Amino acid sequence: MHIAGTEQLERPQAKIGTMPFVVMMAGLASQSMLFSLPAPLLPAMAHDFGANGPFIAQMVFALASLGLMFTSISSGLIVRLTGVRPLLILSSGLYALAGIIPWLTSSVPVLLGSRLLVGGACGLLTTACTMLLAHSYSGAARSRALGFQTSLGSVTGLAALLIGGGSVQAFGWHPAFLAYGVFALPVVLLSMIGVPPVPLSAPVAHMGMGLALARTWPVCIAGCLLMMVPLMVGSDVPFVLTAIGVGTPIVHSIVLAMVTIFSAVSGAVFGRVQARLGVKNTFAASLLLSALGMLLIGLASAAWMAGLGCILVGFGLGFYIPHLWVLSTTLVPESMRGHAIGLLTTSMFLGGFLYPFLVGGLQKAFGLGGALASIAVLLALAAASAMVFARARLSGGAIAVAA
Repeated sequence: MHIAGTEQLERPQAKIGTMPFVVMMAGLASQSMLFSLPAPLLPAMAHDFGANGPFIAQMVFALASLGLMFTSISSGLIVRLTGVRPLLILSSGLYALAGIIPWLTSSVPVLLGSRLLVGGACGLLTTACTMLLAHSYSGAARSRALGFQTSLGSVTGLAALLIGGGSVQAFGWHPAFLAYGVFALPVVLLSMIGVPPVPLSAPVAHMGMGLALARTWPVCIAGCLLMMVPLMVGSDVPFVLTAIGVGTPIVHSIVLAMVTIFSAVSGAVFGRVQARLGVKNTFAASLLLSALGMLLIGLASAAWMAGLGCILVGFGLGFYIPHLWVLSTTLVPESMRGHAIGLLTTSMFLGGFLYPFLVGGLQKAFGLGGALASIAVLLALAAASAMVFARARLSGGAIAVAA
């Protein structure tokens, strides 16, 4: 990836302290926890709320995505008004407080409102953490750091799945939400005592801002569509397993955990793999792995087939998520990074909000297995397109990115 007029070498960095590094890693971890923790709780929650329980449980899951979208789209402006460090403190504090509210109540309006708030806090926290990371690293070092952030997010998602599943089995669904406070309160403290002020570049002119952000539209579309893949896997694999006679919740959790485990593995090696294979080949490989995984899940006749499909989807996820973050922070001037990160985050979780409608339509047309296979075909076509049209020239040829 090349941007004309910028340094080709990594810029020298000051030594990154342990506390700022921990804070910047919290961005994608907070997103993973946002959706992984409640996933095992949804059946018990639906049971408690009676006839409308399934709808209420699904809204608990979906409203966090809507809250995240609302704040992400404006996070670039908010971070410029508050600064990175204050936003880290405020957003992580709100994440902790809003996150634990379901521990205290069964009121449906309060429950839904708290999920909207915790999603909004997550959008701001993700932007602030990624801006801290982008300020602290550049070049290949930034790719490695974003890959590690993705890996840690996957590990956090796995831990949240296990915490949610274990908690609901032992204590019911309410106490699991305490995990949000346990996760976020240390981030508040570390942000207060360990993160130095982050200088923000002067904003570009309004017209220049629009042109700069316009460069990221292919990344945003890709993020919107690709975010549907892990969410579709998370919501549909239990139904696939139940349909083939595997109804044990612990088996469902183990199979789903394969996505987070192996996205952690691929995220950890993303920087090195990209350096060896190149940007276009790494991205195409991530799409092809995801396509094969979705096909296996759709055709699964045994738990091991669904598990292998989840492994392949996880590998792909760990490669294409940091790829999108790298592009979003590289295609725009430094002063526009907050806006670009917020726009990508909004696009990704727009996909998260829209995927039930897309998947629902495919399921009505082709059934559950056919819907998964249809997504596999689309991913395979996207992988082929990424290879054929690998270098899209933007801004009059000044910027070349792997599609």
